Amino acid sequence: MTAAILALDPAWTETGSSGVALIEKTREGRWLCRGVAPGYAEFVELARGTPVDWTRRRLTVGACEVAMLLDAASSLLGGALPTIIPIDMPVATVAITGRRTADRLVSQAFGSRGCGTHSPSALRPGLLGSQLLDALNLFGYDLVTAASQPASPTSQLIEVFQHPALLHLLERNYRVPYKVSKVRRYWPDASPSERTARLLSEWDQIENELRQRIDGIGGKLPRSNESTVALKRHEDALDALLAAWIAIEFLEHNARPFGDETAAIWIPPA
Repeated sequence: MTAAILALDPAWTETGSSGVALIEKTREGRWLCRGVAPGYAEFVELARGTPVDWTRRRLTVGACEVAMLLDAASSLLGGALPTIIPIDMPVATVAITGRRTADRLVSQAFGSRGCGTHSPSALRPGLLGSQLLDALNLFGYDLVTAASQPASPTSQLIEVFQHPALLHLLERNYRVPYKVSKVRRYWPDASPSERTARLLSEWDQIENELRQRIDGIGGKLPRSNESTVALKRHEDALDALLAAWIAIEFLEHNARPFGDETAAIWIPPA
């Protein structure tokens, strides 16, 4: 069976935006991007033949309809299903009410480099996280924890975190400034246009590295304009592609679990 990765960057709230990326391993051993979108509904429409409208004023937000998402992925994969699903959202085999061992271990390892984790709670992501995990479990995707890594993972679900992984991808010593909402904090003395230029420069470096590992990304992340809305959509899609790359590293046994038997955040290198 051909390996395929359906990567999700889910919103932690009902009104937040999400990114989706689908990549497949070819017979030549390369990874190929089959689709990327700044939203669940947009990914489903993409699978039905409707290109993503990156300039659209409003995108569909809310919880993930897993059945529709997997059906869309299957259409783009010629009838197959993804073999692994990486998500950038706190999930666990037990109810999440606060910081987990996984969160503490990542923050201990990477906090000094600006890559500590956010604190999950019973409300954020709350039901969004537990419902997504339950739905994926129903379709046979089991959460891989620090105590359950299989030798040859299929139908697996892993939690990922892009910030510390980017240190490895770009060979940086400190958190990469690539988030749209934080440009003023990154560059407080720069003008709005200068901030955008610096942000796009960071994205260029990330995408250049990803293109060396995943074919077919070019053209799937258009920059139609530089409005905050358009930039945020690009960021969500980029985060999904980063999650897909982390899953590649996981499949190649080059990612390390930070966590315990209930949850683990997978971060390359091993």
